[in-house]
Amino acid sequence: MTNSPGTFRNPIVAQGADPWVIFKDGYYWYCFSDHKRSIYIARSERLEAIGEAKALCVWQGPADSSYSAETWAPELHQLDGRWYIYFAASDGHSATKNHRLYVLESISPHPFGPYRFKGPISASSDRWAIDGTVLDLGHDRRYFIWSGWDNVENTQQNLYIAKMKNPWALAQQPEAVQHFDLTRAKIYPPTSKKKLSDSFQLTVGAASLKFELELEKDDTYCLEVHYAHGHALSASLLLTVGYELGVSVLLPPAGLKNWQSAQKKIFLKKGKHEISLKAALLDASIRGITLSPYGADRILISSPTQIWEKRGGPPFINEGPQILRADPRSVSDLAPASSSSLHLIYSASGSWTDDYTLARLSLEGSDPLDAGAWRKVGPVFSRTKEVFGPGHASFTRSLDGTEHWIVYHSAQEQGSGWRRQVNLQRFHWNERDEPEFGQPEAPGQIHIAPGASRFKRSWREGA
Repeated sequence: MTNSPGTFRNPIVAQGADPWVIFKDGYYWYCFSDHKRSIYIARSERLEAIGEAKALCVWQGPADSSYSAETWAPELHQLDGRWYIYFAASDGHSATKNHRLYVLESISPHPFGPYRFKGPISASSDRWAIDGTVLDLGHDRRYFIWSGWDNVENTQQNLYIAKMKNPWALAQQPEAVQHFDLTRAKIYPPTSKKKLSDSFQLTVGAASLKFELELEKDDTYCLEVHYAHGHALSASLLLTVGYELGVSVLLPPAGLKNWQSAQKKIFLKKGKHEISLKAALLDASIRGITLSPYGADRILISSPTQIWEKRGGPPFINEGPQILRADPRSVSDLAPASSSSLHLIYSASGSWTDDYTLARLSLEGSDPLDAGAWRKVGPVFSRTKEVFGPGHASFTRSLDGTEHWIVYHSAQEQGSGWRRQVNLQRFHWNERDEPEFGQPEAPGQIHIAPGASRFKRSWREGA
């Protein structure tokens, strides 16, 4: 099929995945990988024609390195006057489970580069990580968001956020992170059990675990509880510091042996403290806790707890985070002055299934590092009888900035899994500044191209 002037049909890229498109200097820049070693960039004056534009290979991972294979989801960002590409890669040996995130920096001021390798970008936990993106709010408020494992096993992918020190490093303080496993715990009231094993079962109405620590300064901290339980609903712990009133820590469903983490933001004063953990609602197994300065390391903002986030698993999936905001600026202005009407669109459920879907986290407040400030809504863009596995989107606008467009991938056909194509669809905002995507439109239909409606207000198929 050929498109008439000012129209297009989906898919706009017959074979492609994880589409990243931005607009700059009169062009749409399409960044993608071959899922092997290479990263490409193509540019087009028309959004619907990104798949027809000539692509330039801007990076190829060196052979026999930790980032020489399985290059996934590259994203192109302009920060501090330079271009950066964030991508995930591994050495190609799945048994090592070593997918990590890396950064390229442009040597010239042009998106086509050339680029130099800056290195890995990682939290101190150094766990499996993919799908890195940047939230830039200006005024020293820049954050990195990605999908990663809580532990070293492929049981679940969560979404994490951390403050950035610069475009190629996180503002973490790994030396300030303290880990407290069960060798440093006490049981209260004391029992005849003299030595704790790798985990301890906290039972409602029974014993609690206590950890002693000493802090060098007053500060806000992130306390991370490492847990597992087999309940269908969230368990709950009562967290008490010293003799202060306890607070509740929710433990979302995880599985009996699927160790996960739950985080709580707390303020602690300088000196010695005793932290007590007690089961408040349903039993749970505990391995220990980690304490780090708030914002110094990765903050968990979403994990797959809903039924629609768990289809096809385990492993259970939250991935592909993308920033979307209802900011009435031009298409080329990507950094808002505030965090109002700020959303994070992400992909959920197994990426290999027809039920892969998009969901939304909306920031309610001004601090992206406050895990409790993100409100989950979903699903917001799901499969139909003709479109399967819609996910991993990016967002841009028409040339005049008046139309909002989602660029996303879907399965080429029912049951085709990771064989994907790239699609384009217009969306709108409601009165609450929330995006409304509708449902994926069937392939092959004729649509008015981005910006063309300004010149062709009354178009009908076949005219």
